[in-house]
Formats: sequence, structure tokens, C-alpha cells
Amino acid sequence: MIMRVGVKILDEIVDFPEGSVSLVFGPIGSGKSKLVRTITKYFLSLDKGVLYLSVEEDPRRVLFYFSNVNIEKLKVVNLFSDIIRDPRIIQGFNITSDLKNVMKDVSLLILDSINEFALQLDVNQLILFIKTIIATVYASNAIALITYNSGNDDTDYVMSMVEYLFDGIIQLDVEE
Repeated sequence: MIMRVGVKILDEIVDFPEGSVSLVFGPIGSGKSKLVRTITKYFLSLDKGVLYLSVEEDPRRVLFYFSNVNIEKLKVVNLFSDIIRDPRIIQGFNITSDLKNVMKDVSLLILDSINEFALQLDVNQLILFIKTIIATVYASNAIALITYNSGNDDTDYVMSMVEYLFDGIIQLDVEE
């Protein structure tokens, strides 16, 4: 089944089949996080579950973005900092071992962003990491959007070696 994401231009030109994992990339300030937050709000408005893995932003701030919608179906995971303690946020999360358990009733997975993993893991580890996400999303009949901040030569090279794993790639840019 094809899922709609609530963004007119994307719904018109891109198919998001259940089980698909797409990369959303572009330079800092191009709107990647805003796009995935808009899609998250759309899924929550349809009462669909969302798992939001917050890597580059304080997960309390992520919760704040959704304070004007029903967040009962939103699960926010703290991958940002060990010092954050909030009962509304999932702590101590290991993607490779815990992802399958929290994907129950989730239609959308957001990973914002994959940059730190691209810096910390070697290419083979990153491939296994992405394959774990793909297999879990596919088994859950969900879709996943993974953001990536381009513009760093080291991570751009690594990501170019793994982009074949993604079902779709959405490139955003900044216009002068």
C-alpha cells in the first residue's frame, strides 16, 4: 500500500510504499527537519503512530514542536544527550536491539539525523545499521525518513557509498 505524507508536492510525485526507507538530505538550513516534522504532524493528525529518533536536537524541543497536536501516538527517543531526563522520552535506546520492540503500532519512523552515525561507524557498520532499520520498517509495514546534513566531505563520501540502500532520496537545497 502507498502511504501519503501530507505534503502536496511529495504526495503528487513520490510514492512511499509501506516498508520503504527514504533519505532526506541537503545542507544545513535547507528544511530537512521542518519537512519531517510536518510529515510527523500529518501522521499524528491521522492518529497514526510515529517513532521519532532525535539525534541532533534536544528531544524536549522535539516534543515542543508537537505541543499543538495530539502526541498520544508519538514516541520520542533520546539519542541526543545522556543527561536529559524526561518521563515522556525514551532513554537508553539501542537502535539495533530495541527498534523492533518499539515499532509496534508505528506507521512512521523518523531518524533526524544519520550524520553522527556516518561519522562514528565504519562503512560496513553503517551498512548493517541501515539494513537493520530497513528490515524493521519493512516488517512493521511502516515508512521511514532519515535526514542527512550534506556538505561535510568525510560524511558525504561515506553516504555516497550507502545511498543505494535507500528506496528513495529527497534532496533539498537552499536558494540564494
